[in-house]
Amino acid sequence: MHDAQGTLLNVNQHACDNLGYTHQELLKLKVSDIEIGKSPDEQNRIWNELARDKKIQVEGTHRRKDGSTFPVEVSVGLINIDNRVLFSVLARDITERKNYQDKLTSTNHLLQAVLDTIPARVFWKDIENNYIGCNQAFALDAGKKLPEDILGKSDFDFPWKDQAPLYREDDTKVMKSGVPRLKFEEPQSTPEGKLIWLETSKIPLRNSDGIVYGVLGTYQDITERKNFESQLIIAKEQAEQANASKSKFLSLMSHEFHTPMNAILGFSQLLNLDGDNLSNEQKII
Repeated sequence: MHDAQGTLLNVNQHACDNLGYTHQELLKLKVSDIEIGKSPDEQNRIWNELARDKKIQVEGTHRRKDGSTFPVEVSVGLINIDNRVLFSVLARDITERKNYQDKLTSTNHLLQAVLDTIPARVFWKDIENNYIGCNQAFALDAGKKLPEDILGKSDFDFPWKDQAPLYREDDTKVMKSGVPRLKFEEPQSTPEGKLIWLETSKIPLRNSDGIVYGVLGTYQDITERKNFESQLIIAKEQAEQANASKSKFLSLMSHEFHTPMNAILGFSQLLNLDGDNLSNEQKII
């Protein structure tokens, strides 16, 4: 507890242990001796909020007797004792929490770097089909510069709004059933107005209790492959047509040759019947 001038009036043993002072030493100090100063603007904001709400909670930094510092979460309330305004302060050491947050931030940065490096597009949505994250490649597909530019938006806000009902149907089915849908093909409109083809996979996102709270999706552009497959189908159809034409041609030619040859073979057989009565010159002819 301290007064309006910042003079410490009472402290508990935990404060003494954290700050490295004895009880008597602390009662000779002011708040400014143990608290790392805030900027004037930030201090004014705190005072205004405290005057309005009579209590606030902020984060700050405290200095120990040996000069070392540590992060704290400070709750401050106004109390009135004998018409004297005093400040009741609860300061909690949040070093462990800050370290965890720093590690989590570092891990998130690493994960984002990995997601931005892989060639596949990756995105994830909440239960309402609104985007809550993506990688850089997906953001560019959506016509945005950064992944955060897509946050809170739905498929109806992007160039593929014509396909949005189809995407929503897929997402809803995956989230309701809890069953992934893998490697299926679907169209997508680009910011340039072109229509491309995707190979997409979607899986349900679950929290620690196993409850589905969204969907994670990834896809690759397979337009070139689809075009190549279409060309193969066309080439196959053309080859089949050519083969059919060849068969028809050979059938016709066989008929055309077969008719006159029958006459020639018939005359030859007739001539051979009287072959013994023909002269050598007649046989040659």
